[in-house]
Amino acid sequence: MARRTNTGAIPQILSGGLLGLAILAGCGPKEPPTGDVSGAVTMDGAPVAGVIVHFEPQDGVRLGLPPAYGVTDDSGRYRAMLRGKRPGASLGLNHVRITPVERDGAPPAEIHARYGGDYTFWFEVAPGVNTYDIELKADPLKKTPAK
Repeated sequence: MARRTNTGAIPQILSGGLLGLAILAGCGPKEPPTGDVSGAVTMDGAPVAGVIVHFEPQDGVRLGLPPAYGVTDDSGRYRAMLRGKRPGASLGLNHVRITPVERDGAPPAEIHARYGGDYTFWFEVAPGVNTYDIELKADPLKKTPAK
């Protein structure tokens, strides 16, 4: 006895599956609300080139908010970029870390390890344009004499 197969069902299943994928692709995660953040990083008053300024939202893990970062240029200026693609950082309170990076074969900037890990800096990112200038100290643990 000959076996009969329904070959018309396979294209219907495939086209239905592709339609479902197309619908899901349009429902991807939305970009979080952001504010434009830029500024300068200086150490004892001099510009610091070649450091990454990280903006990590306080509730980033819990809410799925992505971090942002910017790299300082020769004049110490940076602009935060979300996912490295578009300007901005997630709104709200952000922990700010500073880490050195090697640029164009130049040695990384020498900064105290405290700026890379501790909760030294916090910045509240608001809608619109934000300026956040960061003043580092060559020796942040050194006490300044009272005047």
